Amino acid sequence: MEPLPNELLELILEPFSFVDYDNDPRISKEETISAYFQSKSILRDVCLTSKTLKAIAEPYLYRSYLKVASIETRGHMVDGTPSTWEVRRFQAFLRKILTQPELARAVNEFLVLGWE
Repeated sequence: MEPLPNELLELILEPFSFVDYDNDPRISKEETISAYFQSKSILRDVCLTSKTLKAIAEPYLYRSYLKVASIETRGHMVDGTPSTWEVRRFQAFLRKILTQPELARAVNEFLVLGWE
């Protein structure tokens, strides 16, 4: 079996790189945030499958960053103060884009909501 062309893999992965925050009034903020984290989890899992897929999926993984307050994040209430997990996630994101300029160029969206 022949592998899929990179262009086709990119078309498959791209929808997981953005979450539409405001355009659908039928979807709650909590559902949107949940979809964001699910999409990131899917992209992370794709990155872990092979070096080839990582090279294609990783820019999509770093295309957007969302930090929100007053939601449950991995079992920890955030209520305006970042949890330890959230701080580590933010540090890991910054470390990665600072050490890999090609990923920094991939960032199109950086949204921080309610971090006091």
